[in-house]
Amino acid sequence: MSEVQKKNITFICRHSPYGGSQARELLDAALAGAAFDQNISLLFMGAGVLQLVEQQNPSTIEQKNLAKMLSMLALYDVENIFVHEQALEQFGIEERQLLDVALIKNSLSIQEWLQEQDICMSL
Repeated sequence: MSEVQKKNITFICRHSPYGGSQARELLDAALAGAAFDQNISLLFMGAGVLQLVEQQNPSTIEQKNLAKMLSMLALYDVENIFVHEQALEQFGIEERQLLDVALIKNSLSIQEWLQEQDICMSL
């Protein structure tokens, strides 16, 4: 039996962490893909960069903290986690305010990197 070739799958996170289920669903899908031994990457753009801000307290709005799910990514060997530099600027977020899981990339490097992906999914 031949070995199945791994796919490069990128999940593009564009939604804020709270106020809807899209952010959580996208992270669930990424973890599921990683569980099936695929090469999973995450790209946080637009309001999605808000998911990476440290010291969030969503209990005041009766939501669970997504930072716990983000910390699980390393357990699933999801190491390619990127954040769009222009989105950080748009929201006035500095690198020191982010969880220590993502690399900052500009639009050009993101565009080039996405060309190498087999599948890109966005919610």
